[in-house]
Amino acid sequence: MFSRIHRIPLWLVVAGLVFAFIALGFRYAAERKSRAVSLVLDQGQVRSIAAATGVPLGEAYRQFKAAGIYGVAVTEATLDDLVTDGALRFEAHTVVPTIGQPIAPAARRRTRRGRRRVEPAVVVSGASHPPVLEHRAVFIDPLVQSRVTASLRQLVGGATETAPQSERLAFSIAEGRTLYIPGRFEDIRLTPTGLDPAEVAEVRSVGLE
Repeated sequence: MFSRIHRIPLWLVVAGLVFAFIALGFRYAAERKSRAVSLVLDQGQVRSIAAATGVPLGEAYRQFKAAGIYGVAVTEATLDDLVTDGALRFEAHTVVPTIGQPIAPAARRRTRRGRRRVEPAVVVSGASHPPVLEHRAVFIDPLVQSRVTASLRQLVGGATETAPQSERLAFSIAEGRTLYIPGRFEDIRLTPTGLDPAEVAEVRSVGLE
């Protein structure tokens, strides 16, 4: 009588243990497949190591690849990084916006000796705005300039081709136009400027991701 009462719970315990071991087996198999680890280095660290050891950057990439490194994390340079590296500088000057309209065209008059004399047009000045401090960007590399201005258009609110009547940053763009950003360099110095295609190509040329 006693054995019949406890036989059913015992089988339930055995069945539970069997299913538990099966579940643990599936979990072990799944975790074993995900044990593969890819080693990735930071580009800034690679540059520092290469500079400290006197090894060219490309050769350093090849040596790390041979040592089992999978890839290099390429980070976007900020405007501040470009200024620090000497790829970008700003020239400040004062602009006095003045609205003027000619009221009389240039005239040609004859002198007493019969020679023609050109008199300049008469211009009347309209409303004047207070002087504006403009910081104009100067790039060393036109390719960097194109990449940076494209990034600024997307990331910086208030970027416009209409000159604001206040302190501003000015970036030359295509066809003689200018991209203006209200404010000072300190306001946008940490703005990313996009990945450098040359740096990405250098990493991939040695088989790194």
